[in-house]
Amino acid sequence: MNDLNKETKTHTTFVLERTDKPSLKFEGELLGTAEGFEGANELQFFSYSLYKTKAGKLVCHSKHIDCYTSPDDVVFFGCRIADDISDIIDFFGQTCVAHQLYANAGIDNFENID
Repeated sequence: MNDLNKETKTHTTFVLERTDKPSLKFEGELLGTAEGFEGANELQFFSYSLYKTKAGKLVCHSKHIDCYTSPDDVVFFGCRIADDISDIIDFFGQTCVAHQLYANAGIDNFENID
């Protein structure tokens, strides 16, 4: 499928938090989201989002909550401006939550063999 170049007329202003960097602000659209627990004993929560800016740039955003600590959980925010689908997959990886995001965003994620 990989229809990330499809244009829409509806744009929203987004402000994405980033760890150790200023927040990222842009106008665009949300292409897909996914979230869930993973890791040992499912004590790590991941929330992934994929956006397309008004100018056509692809923005990957992740929120990772490490639930090992008490009483305060540790939260990390990551962000990348992706050039193409391979950059998106490189950022999010091949976890179950990432696969859910790819399906929700209409990204084909498979390995071809002859």
